[in-house]
Amino acid sequence: MNGKFRVYFTAREPQTNILCIGVGSADVITGPYKDRGTPLIKNHTVGSIDATVMAAGSDYYLVWKDDGNGNSPPIPTWIWAQKLTADGLEVTGGKTQLIRNTLAWEANLVEGPWVINRNGYYYLFYSGHSYCDKTYAVGVARSQNPLGPYEKRGDPILKTGGQWSGPGHCSVIEDNKNPGQMVMVYHAWHKEKICGKNHRLLVANYVDWTNDGWPVMKSVNSQREIEEFVKMMKNKH
Repeated sequence: MNGKFRVYFTAREPQTNILCIGVGSADVITGPYKDRGTPLIKNHTVGSIDATVMAAGSDYYLVWKDDGNGNSPPIPTWIWAQKLTADGLEVTGGKTQLIRNTLAWEANLVEGPWVINRNGYYYLFYSGHSYCDKTYAVGVARSQNPLGPYEKRGDPILKTGGQWSGPGHCSVIEDNKNPGQMVMVYHAWHKEKICGKNHRLLVANYVDWTNDGWPVMKSVNSQREIEEFVKMMKNKH
């Protein structure tokens, strides 16, 4: 943006203990990055986390989540969007609510947004329920306008199955060896090693599309395919 690289991140402001979204800038992607000095997004009553950037033509929008499930008692979690200035260091105009937790499978939260633009639709991928058990899953909503309204697909498109439990917080990118083929990259627990002192693992699946334009997941890739994908990404960067 504006000839610079930007990284958007979450940090806890020491004075208030509130989770905020910040932005750092660098001349090259590997940094070093310099913090702008103050939070980009700060809500005094609920934390702000899980920032990503949505491209809409020549405009860019910051997309993030209210950490309402971290409140006591929990409050609804909203995923928001707000236009970024050309340099990516400020937001401008009003913020817009995109979706919140309304479906049974989402339970107390929606989070981890990622938005792509395909065939006239903006697809908002998100996660719901509890990341630390097998209920965590990935859903999707879509709109023909970057700021909505968004229609949810309904049931999750990726959930516990096979050797993986609690998949979520995904990114959806194009396979550079197969133009047009989208790949979902996400974290998950091994089915026998969930939460506690166990580690979440990086997993990748190819994405298909139904005749009516909704994304669906191909069968879980073999470990060999996953390792080849990770190798490809390392070589790419």
